[in-house]
Amino acid sequence: MIRFAIFLGFLLACGSCLATQDSLASDSVLFVKSYQNCAWGAEYKGILAAEVEKMAGLISQVENASYSADVHTACDAGTDLWLAYRQDEISGKLKKVLLHKSGDLTQKSDSPAAKILVEWLDKLVKK
Repeated sequence: MIRFAIFLGFLLACGSCLATQDSLASDSVLFVKSYQNCAWGAEYKGILAAEVEKMAGLISQVENASYSADVHTACDAGTDLWLAYRQDEISGKLKKVLLHKSGDLTQKSDSPAAKILVEWLDKLVKK
């Protein structure tokens, strides 16, 4: 629970830093890999990765792809999320881009770029 509070605090601090358009370039991307499970008590872990130019370039391919429907795949498994956030050029707000979701429900992007990004984030988590 303490790790979740620290991580949440970090995300909120980053969010307040990113709230203005001047603080994040329009082509910047944040990547998130997280796991949350509240079935048997609160459990949360994750990472936040700043933009890596090569990987950030793949986001537009994922944004324009379609997604599978949510498929029920487990019970009490929690939720693994692979996400990217890109600043919307018009509103200046961060826009969430789902790369992959698994756990109780599974949802996949049809974009091959999403698979590349998911594998990259998984490698970062294991470091």
